[in-house]
Amino acid sequence: MDKKKSMGIPHRSGRRRFCGNRYTSDSNTEKTSSAAKKLKNGDPQFQVTIHPSLAYVIVQWSVFVLLQQRVACVKCGKKVEFGKSDLKGLGFQLEIICDCEKSEPIPSSPKINSGYEINRRIVYAMRLIGIGFYGLLNFCGLMDISASALSSTGYYNCLQHIYCAVEAVTETVFKKAAREEQEMNKEKGLPEDRLTVSGDGSWPKRGFTALLGIISLIGKYTNKVIDVAVRSKICQACSNYSQKFPENTPEFDAWFTEHCEAENCTRDHDGSAGLIEVEGVQEMFLRSVEKYGVMYEYYIGDGDSKTFKRLEETEPYGKALTVKKKACVLRVGKSIYRRGKEAKKNLAKIKRALKAQEKKEALERAQLSKLSGYFKKAVLAHPDSVADMKKAILASLYHKCSTDAKPQHEYCPAGADSWCGYQKTVATDKLHNFKHPSAFDEEVKDLLQPIYEELTDEKVLERCLGANTQNNNESYNSCVWNIAPKHKFVGKQTLEIAAFSAACIFNEGLLPILKVMEVMGVKIGPQARQFVDKANDRRVDRAELEATEASKEHRTATRNAKILENDAYEDQEGVVYEAGLDK
Repeated sequence: MDKKKSMGIPHRSGRRRFCGNRYTSDSNTEKTSSAAKKLKNGDPQFQVTIHPSLAYVIVQWSVFVLLQQRVACVKCGKKVEFGKSDLKGLGFQLEIICDCEKSEPIPSSPKINSGYEINRRIVYAMRLIGIGFYGLLNFCGLMDISASALSSTGYYNCLQHIYCAVEAVTETVFKKAAREEQEMNKEKGLPEDRLTVSGDGSWPKRGFTALLGIISLIGKYTNKVIDVAVRSKICQACSNYSQKFPENTPEFDAWFTEHCEAENCTRDHDGSAGLIEVEGVQEMFLRSVEKYGVMYEYYIGDGDSKTFKRLEETEPYGKALTVKKKACVLRVGKSIYRRGKEAKKNLAKIKRALKAQEKKEALERAQLSKLSGYFKKAVLAHPDSVADMKKAILASLYHKCSTDAKPQHEYCPAGADSWCGYQKTVATDKLHNFKHPSAFDEEVKDLLQPIYEELTDEKVLERCLGANTQNNNESYNSCVWNIAPKHKFVGKQTLEIAAFSAACIFNEGLLPILKVMEVMGVKIGPQARQFVDKANDRRVDRAELEATEASKEHRTATRNAKILENDAYEDQEGVVYEAGLDK
């Protein structure tokens, strides 16, 4: 017999409808998605509404205990007591308790539907400084902030709102960057719908064992991010569910079908981590016409992957346009350092094999670093001429090999304002006073000659025309990993939030971040706006300082000093750390 009937309890047909609780109160993203849709369809303006009276302070709860000893209700004249109710995350209702029949509770922060905006605000603020759920719990615990109602479910609900908002704002940022790139193409007399972009991939782990990766495309002339792709080899929900029911079982297949239909599966890449960059760039090329109405005619790559080969094979624009490759000048310049170091190591091995007496080679790492820098300067100084570029590159090599007995300055620029001391003294008729500094010996010259011949090949230098670099991609990657630190694993959605937020900051400063907060329902006060303005000003001041010649020379001198210091340690101690050394 039914136990409830035997006790006289009426039987209910069906379950009580679930209306949500403190953990699910902020799970509905309809309002955020609606605001995001309006932003996507409108003009990309990042100005936000400022609420002058909005500000947060940290107040110890004992303040309210003291207040209740001194405050009386204006209606009943009795003393009041303060309490908390409706705790959801960091938000709550401040209850005023007295003899009155009814009192109006005061929310501790503005409410968004049934949730509190403070929760979305603090989750996003923490994410921007690379702190996740457990880091937030640590912060609240050590600050003695009550976080008993802060659950992982509520945290990830807030992340969903953040994702909807940041995706919409980032899309408008990308469209603005693409328009600006088109305008700059037009100013330079180039087709507006055919852009030059640099691409690069980045992973949280080395050795291509990473489960996630980001890929970015940046416009050549604006130096702004135009598109970003994030790919994942893992779905945490799938991994968790497979522990209950193994894959390829009816239970798992049924769940997985529903999981994918709801577009909740974050796994979108099969293959090696290295393939993430290849497929990510291809994906962004294929959607450029639909998203921005442009085609990417030139691709600036580092040659570390088969990205350009894939673009050649797939022909993303069909017969309408063939994608062409441009080389990253900085990567080509690094070849001198890398290959020179390898050649020096091989030379040392030959000497040891012949049991010859070793001497300290003149080709130190500091010298290789300088040669690499000279190569980059030569290319950057002559971006429009292969012949001038080649002459300037060879000048650096032969200048360093010149002696009083055998001067080799035919490639150095002539004239009294030349950087070459020999040519300067020739122009001022003071050659008899000139003495060459110590030069590379013939052994070192023979070692470097084939490297320079290969790197000054016309086909190589043609790819260097335009003095293209991937510096901006590297800078952008650094911004992403500041928000999502590599030593902490994050899921695809969290990495996308980091990638989109970094793109907004990289392109437009911190103002779009306030727009993200506004789109997800957070009200912006004057303190937040003042902080953003000051931070943007500091960023500009720092960039201008770092762009000065004095600052560049200081960084170069510091880097060379560190290289010389490491060389001195190696001479003194020998090689103490190297693969296979302890045998």
